[in-house]
Parts: sequence; structure tokens; C-alpha cells
Amino acid sequence: MILRATPLRYALVLALYFAAALNYPFVRALRTSMGGPGRGSLGDLVLILSALLVLLFLLFYLTAWRGVTKPVAYFLLLTAAPASCAVQYLGTHFTPLIIRSVVSTDLVEVGGLLSPVVIAQVLLLGVAPCLVLHRVELVYPPLGRLLAQKGLALAATVVLAAALYLPNQLFFNAFADNAANHRLKSMAIPFNYLGALGEYLGQELGSRRAAASTGAAGPDARVRLDAEPGGVLRRAGRRTVVIFVLGESARARSFSLNGYARETNPRLRRQQVVSFTRFNACATATAEALPCLFSSFGERDFSFRRAEQTENLLDVAQRAGYQVTWFENGMGTQSVTRGVGEVNLGTYYEAARDRVLIDRLPGREALAAAGRDQFIVLHQRGSHGPDYAQRYTAEYRVFTPDCDSSVLSSCSHEAVVNAYDNSIIYTDANLDDAIEYLKGLGDGFDTALLYVSDHGESTGEDGWYMHGLPKALAPDDQVRVPFIAWFSRGLQAALRLDVACVQGRKDEPFSQDNVFHSTVGLLDIRSTAYQKGLDIFEPCRSPAPRP
Repeated sequence: MILRATPLRYALVLALYFAAALNYPFVRALRTSMGGPGRGSLGDLVLILSALLVLLFLLFYLTAWRGVTKPVAYFLLLTAAPASCAVQYLGTHFTPLIIRSVVSTDLVEVGGLLSPVVIAQVLLLGVAPCLVLHRVELVYPPLGRLLAQKGLALAATVVLAAALYLPNQLFFNAFADNAANHRLKSMAIPFNYLGALGEYLGQELGSRRAAASTGAAGPDARVRLDAEPGGVLRRAGRRTVVIFVLGESARARSFSLNGYARETNPRLRRQQVVSFTRFNACATATAEALPCLFSSFGERDFSFRRAEQTENLLDVAQRAGYQVTWFENGMGTQSVTRGVGEVNLGTYYEAARDRVLIDRLPGREALAAAGRDQFIVLHQRGSHGPDYAQRYTAEYRVFTPDCDSSVLSSCSHEAVVNAYDNSIIYTDANLDDAIEYLKGLGDGFDTALLYVSDHGESTGEDGWYMHGLPKALAPDDQVRVPFIAWFSRGLQAALRLDVACVQGRKDEPFSQDNVFHSTVGLLDIRSTAYQKGLDIFEPCRSPAPRP
């Protein structure tokens, strides 16, 4: 059966549908924030929902043109349904960074976000309405009459908006200015993710225009950072091997090395590691944190355009003579591995794969045959949510009950934290195995390991889940990350590095701004991009004796 509708009726129906169904998380949060209709706030609730309905009507009616109406509606329905689930189950706050993360994600990460409930909800709220709309025949009046109708509807809507606002301007102004309502306002679908999408596209367009105007397009046009061996580690018969472990979604608070009440680092505790307790991330999502922490700019001066056009830590290490290899466990390199070797475990996923990263490391004979010093990056899947229970194997299921669902809000807070803490225990074991690998290389190798997470994670505290909030709003758990260092005795001697001194700095405030410079110093590389003041380890190195 074919249904018929005018653009006006189509816009009214879709506006009502979006307000009632797809904005259910917003309405529920709004009722909660106002204390519920039973406490005298029904009028305020109606005012806010009426304003939302007016905006939705304008969105659909002003985009209702022949050949445009249905494509716009399909796009909004198919994007609003998963966005509604993200807001409802994960408390997602849409920003340009979240859109960038979505654009750069892969099927494995998407699969971790899906559950039968989410799939059913997307089918019911997004796909089913599209099928219904497909059966609707839109009847458009002649263009002149359509323009007149749109003008009249727009005028009537403006009058209605004024009738809502003017008698209640104190309420609307107070609602808009109240900082506590920022989170609430960011839940209104589809305006939340459309705004973020617009900002993201603006950033990308600006970046491309700037690149075109400066002629800095393409990998060969990147700003070159000079680099050469420093000479201290270049000793006859010895090789340097430094492993840089890039963690995922690990928060500093959940590491017992940093004072967490639960024992989540039983194996690293036996190693002579230094765990820094006040270490902040550049950003709260991988898409920005990775290029930022590998760049020489620091958070304040970072931009995606500058990162794309300038060589990074990997380039500097390679230029200084290191063989640079990136071992990837499916989280993506975010374009930081330009021109360096990659070993990708593929698109499948199982919990043991973070251990497989270590199993793939070359043996002593292969390293000796390579004839070059090694800088190796291991990019873990770590503690990436929401399916934390898929991030560790059965032997590391220490804390129970643990949430085995990707719909975190369906589990108790205790179960979510248990699953998350188990993933930290598994990371602890893998870091310990990596250190034992370095120790096993034996004499002739000066070795070190650095570990830092890209960003932190929320596990339901104050209603926040996972990560990606703007740093101005993000809780400490999404910003503060672990940074752990281990040095072999041979490397300590070669660099004249006092580990006790480094240990004495563990509670000082540092951030991912320090990563580039500390690693360049640790690799004994000379570069004008290096800033001694940002090298965490430099104050703990004694000067070389005079000949």
C-alpha cells in the first residue's frame, strides 16, 4: 500500500517521531534533572519539549524538497538511531573528536559496541521507519505554492517560538546558562551529532585548504626534523632495543602501582619500574591522542594539519638510524606510521592478541642480523570498551562478577569495574612479559620499555562511560593515564641514568607533552626539535666524564 503525504505532514510526523522516540534518552534525563512531573515541573518540561519540537519541524520542513526529502530523512534516521543508543547506553557526548573517531574506526571496534539490544533498537528506530518512508509518496505542490507554504510555515513557527520564549525568557535563559545543563543540552538528537559533524568537516576543509596553499600535500612535503645519533649508546658490539607500548583506555587510578586499593599490578610490582602518578593525556580519544603524543608540539600547539605536515617521533628515530617497527593490534595507527614498518595482526580479534604482539617480537639472532638499533611500538587493544570482558583471557578473570555485555548500563557498576580491572591485570602481565623479553636478550643489548595509554576511561562514575568527552568537561579518569618506564642496567650505565632519581620524580605533574622529548633523549638522538626541559629523564642523567 502506497501512503501519500504533503511535505508539511511529513515534517510534522518526523518531528514528533524524533521528539518522542529517538530523543527518549534526552527526555528521560530532562525529567530526572527537573525532579519529575510529580514535583511541579511539568510546565517546564513541556516548554523544553515544545522548543525541541519546533526545531525538529524546521529541520525537516526546510529540507523537504523534491529529490532531497527522502535522502535527508534516510540519513537522519539511520544515524540518529545509533546516536540515540550511544547517548542512552554510553552517555556519549558528541564532539568533532568523537566524529573523527567514528570515521577512523574499524569493524572490530564497531563489533565491540554492538549487542542484541543495540542491534534491535537500531533496526526498530532507524531501519523500520526508513522502510515505512519508502512506501510514502510525497505530494509536492507547484514550486511557487511550495515556497509560499514554506514561508508561511516559517513565519508561523517563528511566531510560535516567540510565543514560547518571550513569556518564559527568564526560564530559557537560566536553562541555557546553567553549566549543569551542558550535558543535558548535548543529548538532543540529531542536533548534537550534526553540530559535531559540521565542526569536524570544517576542520578537515580548513586543513586541506591550508595544506594546498602551502604546497604541503603528500608525505614527501612534510617538514623534516633533523636527527642524528648522539653517540653515547653507539658502543662497539652492543645494540639498543627500546619497546614503546601504547596502551588503550587505561586510566592511572586503576593501577595499584599508583595506589589503587586492588592489586592490579602483581607482576610489574616485582620489576624495577617507575610508575608516574600524575600524567595527563593530550586528548580523550585515540584519533587525536596518538598524533598528539608522537608529535613534538605538545597539546597547546597541536593541530591535525601540523601533525600531518611535520615528521614525528617515529620519523626522528628512523632518521637517526633506528629500525622502527609498529606492531598493531587493530586499534589503528591514526596515520602516524608514515614510512615505517608495520606488522598488523589483522582484522580478527581475540583476547590473547595483546600477548601475540609480544610473541611476534624478533629473537636475539634476528636482532643481531638486522645490524641496527631497534625502536619497537606495540599498540595494544588494552582496556578499550565497552566489551571489557573481551580484553582478557580466563586466567585473568580475578574480580567477579564481571560485566560481559557491551551495554554497560545493563550491568551493575561493580560488575563493570570488575571487568575493567581484569583488563588492567592482563595489561600488567603483558608488560611484564615484554620486560622479560628484553631481559632475555642478554648481554650485548641495552634495553628499555616505556608504556603510556592514549587516554583514560570512565566506567559509569557520574553516569559517564568510556571516553571522548571534551577535556574541559572530562572527568579525571578520562584524562589521567599511566606512564611506566623500565631500564636495563646496561642502558642505565650507558646513559648515566640514576633510576632512583627518576623514581623520585614519579609524583611530579607531567603529560603526553613530555613523551616526544623524553623518548628522543632515551634513544640518545640529537635533534633541534628536542627540548631538554620536557625530557623527564634528563635531570637524572649525570654529565659524561671529560677525557
